[in-house]
Amino acid sequence: MKSVKSLIIPGAILLILIITAIIYFVVPKKQDENSGNVSNESVSVLNISNSEIARFAVNKKDGDDIVLTSVVDSSNGSQTWSLEDSDTEISQSAVSSYVSLLSSYVASSTISDPGSLAEYHLDDPDFTIEITKFDGTSQKVFVGSYTFDNSGVYFTVEGDTNVYITAKLKRDYCEYTLLDLVATQVLDIDFADVDTLEFKRDSDNVDIVTVPVAVDGSFEHPSFDVIAPFECPANGNYENIVEYIASLEVSKFEDISSDDLASYGLDDPAFEFIFTMDDGSEISVSLSSNMNGKYYGYCSEVEGYFSISELTFNGVDTPLMSLLDSYIAMYDAPDVSSITGTYGDTTFEFVLNIHTSMSEDNASATLNARNAYVRIVEGGRSYASILFESIVGMQYSGVDTEADPELESELSYRIITNDYAIVDIDFVVRDDNSYYVFRDGEYTGFYVMASELFGYGADDPYGYGSWAAYELTVTAIENSINGVYPLPGADDAAGVSQ
Repeated sequence: MKSVKSLIIPGAILLILIITAIIYFVVPKKQDENSGNVSNESVSVLNISNSEIARFAVNKKDGDDIVLTSVVDSSNGSQTWSLEDSDTEISQSAVSSYVSLLSSYVASSTISDPGSLAEYHLDDPDFTIEITKFDGTSQKVFVGSYTFDNSGVYFTVEGDTNVYITAKLKRDYCEYTLLDLVATQVLDIDFADVDTLEFKRDSDNVDIVTVPVAVDGSFEHPSFDVIAPFECPANGNYENIVEYIASLEVSKFEDISSDDLASYGLDDPAFEFIFTMDDGSEISVSLSSNMNGKYYGYCSEVEGYFSISELTFNGVDTPLMSLLDSYIAMYDAPDVSSITGTYGDTTFEFVLNIHTSMSEDNASATLNARNAYVRIVEGGRSYASILFESIVGMQYSGVDTEADPELESELSYRIITNDYAIVDIDFVVRDDNSYYVFRDGEYTGFYVMASELFGYGADDPYGYGSWAAYELTVTAIENSINGVYPLPGADDAAGVSQ
């Protein structure tokens, strides 16, 4: 026979389970059935269209009220919203959605005879929405607390004794601030009105000044020329960044106090864009570095601070040389009459007679009066093409604006065009591996690596430096058989040397 003691523990557990079941199923819980009768039938409580609303106010128990007014264009029925007693530009699409969501209510549950409104935070509502129609009538909606499970929110309507439950999104929208409604496009700069644009980047001390250049007579999508501290065209990477900034649309306005600027990288911005307009005025945009997928910033044309998502804005960290059209002297073959090169005691003259391209049948190119149309393989690419493209394809390797070198040329090229323009390019020793670049007697502010002049590509016809390509072409002319000379391999690049 089991002892009494052995039956006490199971009995106690059973008693606890019975009491728990009674509490759960019988004792009223503090949930949606706080008091009164609950119906879970979906019902439309209020439905006012935006076109009916002349004034819309969200009055907040804690926080700044938002009051909007609207006008309707009788000619086309379009509705325009504005902030009452404020000139702040707001986003029409954001405001339209905001008003629409807070002026129509479908209840998922109805609590009739709700008892004390304090249980729902409706005795002193957190939010009071006042809707005034064009016909002069008005309606108030009172929004209280979230439901016990945070799946909905309590509300009631002026003149209605019921309490309702609707989607929690309603209260979320009630908590919107002015920053959520301000127009997100903060700039719309016309490049035809821009004199210069300065781009500054703190990480690598980039500070360049550019000017917009019309394309096909239009400034809608201009190109840009760098005018300081050196001169050269910018490329498409730079154009994309600048066009984004000129029509700046922010992801969100942020509530950042002056004491918190350092936390958002705005006490010392990583990037600055300064537009100087034709009338002498300036428009500036300052941005932080990328902080967890966002760039924080401010603009001289709007109040407050904003953020931009890295998903919509990228490329601002692109290395400087990748923002520039870095060709030293790019020409098409039909535009060039001759190229003269000098290195030490050696000088060559490369004369071209090209109509459409280097590969055309009736083209001619001579190197020191000898036919340079020797082929790598029969019918293949010519050494004349390798030489020409290695010279006009030379690119700057980097910027050195702090240097002030003397023009003591070690290697030079003179390009004469078919319209009799003359371009002189000189290379001055910078160190063991690089050369300063001069153009028409002036230091460009750029340098090239020695490989741009003397490197050879072995079995890569596109990999030869300009002077190496000259030596290769001489070798090909002297050793060709029936106008063909195989490209030397890596171990036997005959005649190619620095």
